[in-house]
Amino acid sequence: MGISELVSYLQSIPCSIRVVDGIRLIVKCDVDIDLSRFDLSNFREIRIVESPLSNIDFLRGAHNLRILDIHSTCVRDISVIRYLRNIEYLDISLTLVEDISALSEAESLRELHLVGLNIRSVEPIRSLKKLRRLSLDFCYGVRDISPLADLPELEYLSIAHTNVDNIDPLIENAKKYGKLRFVNVTDSLVGTESITELLRYGVHVEFRKEEFGPRL
Repeated sequence: MGISELVSYLQSIPCSIRVVDGIRLIVKCDVDIDLSRFDLSNFREIRIVESPLSNIDFLRGAHNLRILDIHSTCVRDISVIRYLRNIEYLDISLTLVEDISALSEAESLRELHLVGLNIRSVEPIRSLKKLRRLSLDFCYGVRDISPLADLPELEYLSIAHTNVDNIDPLIENAKKYGKLRFVNVTDSLVGTESITELLRYGVHVEFRKEEFGPRL
């Protein structure tokens, strides 16, 4: 089904349509939606946010997708990301995702937001050699960020409100590649000695200590 049918479907359910123009789909729905019967192959940007969306398998045919934002939804499984080889921007913050292994195949990613996810390992991110911006705020299960040492294009990283206490991998990254410009370690467990070392490589470090709820 085409764009007109897609618009009609979205108009028939409790859904705030921001944009549907054949290239972009930006909506906020009050009900779960399934777009599997629609042709999404030409879409370059899809944002379905703050919605009870639970399944994104319908994206399998969206081969031209560059931007995907599903933050604040009920999605658990992102394995379909393996088929989105052109995706450059991904926001799965505040979802139910716990397995991010599929990200290892999203090698075109340049910006990735994983805020508030219940994850423990960022190993799949090691293979994202084009990644420039990464947000891991409130990912309390993440302690080891050693995979980030191998990201040659990394410029921006936020690990605010986490249990990360060792940023040696970031020092290694800055020393090796020289592109890291900003790191936010607010309310993490990172010590001042490590922060001072990172500053020596021209990295701006934000490190205000804040009280923002209990640690999990």
